[in-house]
Amino acid sequence: MAGGFGERLRDALEASGLTHVQVADLIGSRPELISRWLKLEEAPRSKYVALLADALDIRHPWLLSGHGQMAARRSDGDPTREEFDALAGRLDVVERWIRETDRQRDDAVDRLREIADEVNRET
Repeated sequence: MAGGFGERLRDALEASGLTHVQVADLIGSRPELISRWLKLEEAPRSKYVALLADALDIRHPWLLSGHGQMAARRSDGDPTREEFDALAGRLDVVERWIRETDRQRDDAVDRLREIADEVNRET
């Protein structure tokens, strides 16, 4: 486990090459707030933990507790198994949405053809 929250935040800032001012800008916060987090042993509200982790490209659990890996991505650039599983789940959702959208489009085209046929018969 890597120190308290402030120490982990400092480590993440150093690894990212960003300053606390730059990160504050990225997350829509004030630099003074990040300075306070760097000095404390406790974490900010979860909303800010998520924003910090995303801005610094680190894992949320590591920032909160120090457990696990700091880096969000492996150094070889390939996704971790956890990231792959999450992406596969998102892909399944997108594929279902595409199938449903295609079905709705086909139903709408069929209905428009029926209406066109009715109009042609009436004229």
